[in-house]
Amino acid sequence: MFPTNPATGMVRFSQYYRPPDGLAGVPKGAFAMIYGEPETPRFLAALQRLKRQQRKKERQTRQAKQRVRAALRKMRPG
Repeated sequence: MFPTNPATGMVRFSQYYRPPDGLAGVPKGAFAMIYGEPETPRFLAALQRLKRQQRKKERQTRQAKQRVRAALRKMRPG
């Protein structure tokens, strides 16, 4: 019915596509579910994972810097 992306299996959404008049009253969220737009739960879950990974990396960097500063303090005479 609609062209799909073979890699993802999701429907390709063209900016030129106008939905049939029968879908005019469908809420944005439901319409997005049909066409695989970024509001889909799969996309939002991936976004959450990405943000979680970024926070983890930032936290690890911050902790590593703290460990280095502590080690340098111990080495300092005084």
